[in-house]
Amino acid sequence: MRISLLPPLLLLAACSPSLRQAESFTPKRVNEVVFDDTCRLQGYFDGNPSLPRPQTETSVSGSRDGATVGRVTFNIAQGGGRSALRRLLARHYRRLPPLQGEMRVTVRFYASGGSRQMPIGAGSQLEVGGKEVSLPYHPCLGFFFFGQEHYAMRRRLLSQSSL
Repeated sequence: MRISLLPPLLLLAACSPSLRQAESFTPKRVNEVVFDDTCRLQGYFDGNPSLPRPQTETSVSGSRDGATVGRVTFNIAQGGGRSALRRLLARHYRRLPPLQGEMRVTVRFYASGGSRQMPIGAGSQLEVGGKEVSLPYHPCLGFFFFGQEHYAMRRRLLSQSSL
């Protein structure tokens, strides 16, 4: 007697978070996401938010291009950061658990030249209400945590172009 695991696995995959719009991200597309403010984070960063602080971090230096790679967990308990993160998650993901209370997000990063980014294609983990789920890659999540410099540069470019 043979039991097929495929239907339960498909059902499980159908219940996990996914992107609202299936999209293929390339380095060029990720740059466009910031320049066009697809993430809608310009107002958030213009308001000089108190950025989420890492709760735990592990990193390894010394890849062939001198970059550092690692994983960092942020604990977002309250305030404007939590509201902005909830809006961002709801805008770009579907089938999320209820985004109530404290949230913990673990993301991978690479740092080169003092600037951090999420590697393209790197998923992340969201824990909320005692439930942990995997999130597929979306550059807006990385820009929420590591995008302050990118959005400051975007603001300067926009200010210069309006002269």
